[in-house]
Amino acid sequence: MAFLVALLACAAPAFAQQAPATKPPAAPVPKLRVLVDLSGGPFAIRAPDGAPAGFDIDLVRGLCVQLKAECAFEVVEWDDLRAKLAAGKADIGAGGIEIPGATTDRLVYSAPYGRIAVSLAVPKGAKIDVSPAGLKGKRIATQRGTRNARWLAELADVRLLSFETPEEAVAALVDGAADGYLDDRPTVAAWLKTPQGDCCELARPDVRDVRATGPGVALALRPDDAKFKEAIDKALAGLQTDGTIPRLASRLLGFPFP
Repeated sequence: MAFLVALLACAAPAFAQQAPATKPPAAPVPKLRVLVDLSGGPFAIRAPDGAPAGFDIDLVRGLCVQLKAECAFEVVEWDDLRAKLAAGKADIGAGGIEIPGATTDRLVYSAPYGRIAVSLAVPKGAKIDVSPAGLKGKRIATQRGTRNARWLAELADVRLLSFETPEEAVAALVDGAADGYLDDRPTVAAWLKTPQGDCCELARPDVRDVRATGPGVALALRPDDAKFKEAIDKALAGLQTDGTIPRLASRLLGFPFP
């Protein structure tokens, strides 16, 4: 009996080492509230089932995987998106949001994940090169007060025709009063597919000058949280590096989005 007691006493430390360690409680999964403005199609649209869909939606889903977070989407109007983010009532805003040159609200923006090129529609067969030299002396219609108008105004010897609305600018091209109509690539491409746009085609190349395109498209973020912005920017860089963003652009946008 004394021998058995001694044997068990020697074995006790070994049993203690083999006993399963108690696992620490799992860290709670972050829950992020994502507001979506659907006016920026095709970046954000409404699917047949009513849910938000499009490039930005799939982008944010990939972002949430990178962040190991659960994301809940809510469709709102642009003004509500800005107000709720500024008040800290949401975490991310999406929907083809362009980084503004200046803003009076408290919103913070992620690093841009692409820029929308600017395109020129011209009559079919017109040989117009979209460059400062190629546009020299040409009558180019665009909407007044836009980056496009300011960019054209900076080019030497371009005859800028500015109008209150895109419809008026397009009419000038159709009527022969203008040699070209300048706007963002999605808008021009969509117009060319209409019966009215059958007269015309895209000139080449697209304009990628940042003075015309602006700094780019980004996510709007809740303010006063530098670490959150850093995490978002890092995750976006990861989606760019692994090819997710280019693949989404190719599948969902239908136009170059470098």
